[in-house]
Amino acid sequence: MDVNDYGAPIILSGVAQQLDQSEAIALVTLVANAISGIDLIYLTKQPAIFGSIANPFVFQRSLLHHTSAHRIILGDDWSKYYSSQRSGKSRRRLREKASALQKLGPVTLRFAQNGRQKADLVAQCLGLKIRQIERLGHWNPFHDEAVRSLLTSHALEDKHDTVWAVSLDVDGTAAAVAFGFTGTSGWLLYQMAMTEGQAAQHSPGIHLLQQLMQHCISTGVPSLDLSLGDESYKTDWCNEHLSLMTSLLPLSYKGRIVALVLRTRNALLLRIKRNPMAYDFGQKVKAFRQNVRAKFRNGAEVK
Repeated sequence: MDVNDYGAPIILSGVAQQLDQSEAIALVTLVANAISGIDLIYLTKQPAIFGSIANPFVFQRSLLHHTSAHRIILGDDWSKYYSSQRSGKSRRRLREKASALQKLGPVTLRFAQNGRQKADLVAQCLGLKIRQIERLGHWNPFHDEAVRSLLTSHALEDKHDTVWAVSLDVDGTAAAVAFGFTGTSGWLLYQMAMTEGQAAQHSPGIHLLQQLMQHCISTGVPSLDLSLGDESYKTDWCNEHLSLMTSLLPLSYKGRIVALVLRTRNALLLRIKRNPMAYDFGQKVKAFRQNVRAKFRNGAEVK
């Protein structure tokens, strides 16, 4: 759950169509009782619908998750899509940033052509992402080397082009790197990260995303899923938005207490998110806590 953006169950479509909410509750309760010692069933980041099928694991009184998911339905005309998503002022600003990047050297989009190149770009992207996450004070889902190894080895051994990886190079050096997965309905952008340096001042990630969208349109990829998260580049560029839900099912008195705490926390996160000043303050507090923890860890390692 921690390393997945969506918390939906893996379930056959025929089963999902036949399973109603009461049966889903009975099923997860049966599993919890078989494990024993479970106080609370906590199913988070779930889409309410799979295609046209209602998710039976979204229970009554489910919570609206504080973060949504976003996808780009591209169509077949880049200019038309670009104009529909960005104002004239925004397009002019992006042209200025593109010109500033080009002054630093040739700007090229470089796709990995084989497993080794994919694995190298995946490793580079994750390394950059880890530094970015820790600088912001967010929880790092890639701290476990086993997770990083799983992703890089999957890219290295990719035989059916299920993984794509790309770099926006400025003067021959990566300024932004991204990777994701292919599917029948489109591509998923799993992670994107920027390098530090002069190019970072001119939004290389946005330029990578723009060129990636153009590539998808030119090659017939119908959609680009940007997944979970309400970063501005997702909310600004995507034309499809998906609310996610969290189901809570207490199985004991202790579980009811924890469920109450989680409901209160979720309501607070939603209120903070809707208040830009409170959200910015919360981000600064998280970054400060992360820096303090990092200093204590480094001090312990030195000793």
